[in-house]
Parts: sequence; structure tokens; C-alpha cells
Amino acid sequence: MPKRQILLQDAGTFTADTQDNSIYRPAYLHNIILSLRGQTTAAASVTWPTLTAALSKFTLKLNGVPLADIQGVDLFALDHLMLGSRPLGISSGATSTNPCRIMGIVLPVGLPAGPEILTWKGSYTAQTNLGTVTLSALAEYADTPIYGAPYRITTYNYTAASTGALNKAVSLTSKGPLEGLLIYATTIPTSAADVKTVDKVEIRVGGLVQLSTTWETLKAATQAGATNEGTVTEGVVDNYVYLDLRGDPIPAGSDVDIYINSGDTNAARVITIERA
Repeated sequence: MPKRQILLQDAGTFTADTQDNSIYRPAYLHNIILSLRGQTTAAASVTWPTLTAALSKFTLKLNGVPLADIQGVDLFALDHLMLGSRPLGISSGATSTNPCRIMGIVLPVGLPAGPEILTWKGSYTAQTNLGTVTLSALAEYADTPIYGAPYRITTYNYTAASTGALNKAVSLTSKGPLEGLLIYATTIPTSAADVKTVDKVEIRVGGLVQLSTTWETLKAATQAGATNEGTVTEGVVDNYVYLDLRGDPIPAGSDVDIYINSGDTNAARVITIERA
């Protein structure tokens, strides 16, 4: 079936948090697609991570209850590693007032038509050398469901209290089947050092260990395959791993504890992908 696309906001000024904007659902809502534009305020290049960081949070709520809560840069990585969708961008170059942009960041929704109140909100955080930021949002509809069930995407921020031991990073009761984990680490292995903000990951369900793995092993896991080696995109996605549980999701109502062994005490994020 052909999809229908309706602009929710066309290059709207984005220099502060937006209001909660309503989305009508006359048909199945497949995706929301976001794009960002800006320009330099000095003779210094604005990169893709800097521009996406201006969207410090995108929130989608159904009757006031969050369905999605995720940073722009995390959603960029999720597209590449889970969806196989490939947002693209243009860095500004080191010239004042040069433009930069990120195009086609996809938020999977999968919500049937209905009368419930659905709203979206973009949270803004100023970035060095970046000005004149705009945000576009587009709703993509279809006549029949494409995703099997609506997505629920939640961000958990974590900073280790100590290094060299497993510490509990996230504790939750899954509201729906847990189909994946996107994990961000500030520090990753390089040719000069092997320190990792996320060294090992352990998942316990009902107190029992179901998965014990490492950053390197997760890097080797099957991904959606939308990145190309040596590109700017790879430079962003390098700081992420994705654990794909779609073939055998953790059931709804499970008590899930995620433990992380850290090599430093820099910031990490765990983004859970559930089905509502």
C-alpha cells in the first residue's frame, strides 16, 4: 500500500524547546521523520554529532504517557543499527555562516488510527558555533500496519560509581516484549588505548543471567548494515552497540536488570526498544 506523508513542522525555528504538538491519526502512523538544519556562527566546522546534539530529546506521548524518549544522536544511531535506515548529513566546513544539515532521521512508531491524544516535543540544547537551527517533522501514514506492534523507546542515563566490576545500570519491568538495547559509551577502544566506558554487559531476567557479553562481541553481532567503513556516519555510530533481541524478545512483565562493567566513569546511555 502506498504511504501518505504529512508535514507536522516545516523548518520551524528551533532555538528553544518546542511545545507539545498534536498528531492526528486518521490512519496507521508508521514513522515520524525528522530533519535538522543550522549554520556556523564562527569559522569552525559544525559536525553531524554537534547538529544532532541540538535535539537533546525527542518525546512522543500517547495520552500523556511516553512512547518514545530519545536523543537525536541516539536516534541517528538506532536508524543505522536497527532499522537499516540511513540518515545523511552535510557538515558546515570551517567558514562562518556556512550551512549544515541532517536529513531523514526516522522514529519508528507503528501506532494504529485512534482518538487518543498523541503529541510530540523537541527539546533543544545550544551547541558551540551552531546557530539558526530549524527542525522539520513529517508523519508517515499507511492504510495497513507495517510494524507488528507500536514501539516504546526509553532512554536510561548511567554513570558508573566504580570501575572494574559489574554495577547495576538499569532496572526495569518490561511493559512489552523487549526487542533490543542500544548502548552508547563515551570512551571506546582506539589504536592508542583500550579503555571502554562499557566494557562488559550482563542481562539478568528474574534474577537469572540470560546474557553475558562484551563491547567487542556486541560490535561483531548482526546489525542492520546501513553504515559504510570510513565514513562520517561510522564516526558517529562507533560509540554505539546494538543488541538485537527481535528473534527471541524478553517477555512483557519481566523484571530486567542490566549490569555494566566500566573502564572509566564517563557517561553511558542504555536505550530500550519494547513493543507497546
